Amino acid sequence: MASTSPTSPRPPAPSAPRPAGPSPRGAKVAATSAGAPAAAAAAAKPSPNPIRDGLAALKKAPAPTPVLFESQATAPAPAQTYYQVVVESSRVVLRDWPKLRYSQAIAKQAVHPSQVSVPVEEYVESDARDKVREIFGDATADKIDGLVRDLVKKARAAAAPAGASK
Repeated sequence: MASTSPTSPRPPAPSAPRPAGPSPRGAKVAATSAGAPAAAAAAAKPSPNPIRDGLAALKKAPAPTPVLFESQATAPAPAQTYYQVVVESSRVVLRDWPKLRYSQAIAKQAVHPSQVSVPVEEYVESDARDKVREIFGDATADKIDGLVRDLVKKARAAAAPAGASK
């Protein structure tokens, strides 16, 4: 009696015979590899449906903005709202998600998340800065202030003419 161990290799599966004649893939490769001018002419041809190409370009997601800093916090009871602050290269975003309560009196009210987006140039004078300090504390607010100051300096340096800075 022969026993096979689970670690022994399996024999290769038998391959099916190829059909007679050229395969569609082989014919396509032969046609495109016949000469570079034919491939260049095919690439230069306008698309048969420019509207579809335009819509396909619109469907592409924009490049994500790099997140420089992110923090989350939950407000103390009874509010228990979830907060998030995100610092990106061009803006500071403060989001909140109120906790849904299950009592009948409050459940009839609409509870929607909100978002405040402030450009970094306006962050220092905005109400969002005070709200961030209130929710996340002094340490987080100071860190965000430093990041924003650095971003504003970089933006001003990039906007200044090259010959003006000495």
